[in-house]
Amino acid sequence: MSKNLSITIVVLVIVVALVGIAVWNMQSSYVTPPTSQPIITAPISETVSTDSSEVINQSLKSVDVGDLDKEFGEIDADLKSL
Repeated sequence: MSKNLSITIVVLVIVVALVGIAVWNMQSSYVTPPTSQPIITAPISETVSTDSSEVINQSLKSVDVGDLDKEFGEIDADLKSL
């Protein structure tokens, strides 16, 4: 019984060591970006006129969805034929 237990413990230690080595190897292969240059972001304008509700509503009304009743009628006919 103790021989089986010691073999199991040795196998578990080997498996954990192999997984740890694999994870460490994967993490060391990642390239870190250079940090010598600062990241420059564009300034944010204080007023955004394109996000008003009027512009959004006009954009929604200008979307052409076609004749949905006709398209759904074709789908209903296909489903009824099943």
